[in-house]
Amino acid sequence: MKMKQGEFIALSASSMTLTALGIDIMLPAFAELRTDLISIHMQQKPQKSSHSFFLAGELPCHRD
Repeated sequence: MKMKQGEFIALSASSMTLTALGIDIMLPAFAELRTDLISIHMQQKPQKSSHSFFLAGELPCHRD
C-alpha cells in the first residue's frame, strides 16, 4: 500500500511534534536531575579518571 504525499507529511509533522513535546516536558526536570547527580557523585569514592560526564554537564572527580 502506497502512502500519499499529504499523509506522509502529516505523519512526519506529527512525529516531530510529539518529539518536541517530549523534550519540552523534560526541560524543567533537568536542573533537579543535575542537582541529584552532583550530590550522588560527591558521596562516591574517588576515582582514577580525571573527569566524569553526567547528563547535563561535567563533574570533576577527586584524584587518588
